Amino acid sequence: MSGMVFLRRFFPLFLLLGFLCPAMVACQTLTGQKCNPETLGLSVEKFLTAVRWEEYKVASEFVAPPSRKQFWEDMDLFQKRVRLMDFQVRDVSLRQSSLSADVVLQCRFYHTDAPQLHTRTIQQEWRYMENEKVWLVVRHDLESLILAGLPK
Repeated sequence: MSGMVFLRRFFPLFLLLGFLCPAMVACQTLTGQKCNPETLGLSVEKFLTAVRWEEYKVASEFVAPPSRKQFWEDMDLFQKRVRLMDFQVRDVSLRQSSLSADVVLQCRFYHTDAPQLHTRTIQQEWRYMENEKVWLVVRHDLESLILAGLPK
């Protein structure tokens, strides 16, 4: 089979593949964003860094709207009582739907009225909001840091 006949016979197939392959890769890339642990990890990092530096307005942007009222109530107490020294992401578990995840963190902190360093492991729940294309925390568990170390 000569090169010209081969090209004529298979040119439509090559043309079709030329259009389909990039479209499939783009679709896979967009789909991969929502279930990407690195994207989630970046959101967790930004949220906790903002809390650590007492930039609660920035942190609130990572809180799902139904949870914001409780977040602000917790942050009012948190700001008066707790200083977050550092944190470490211990585990990120995407749920089967890939639209939600559990994040386990180890936090080091102290209370302003008794500056003794505490370490506590907390668990957060995050959800991917498809319309906004962003991960938001729906349960932050930072209130457990307020209660930690209190006399029983």
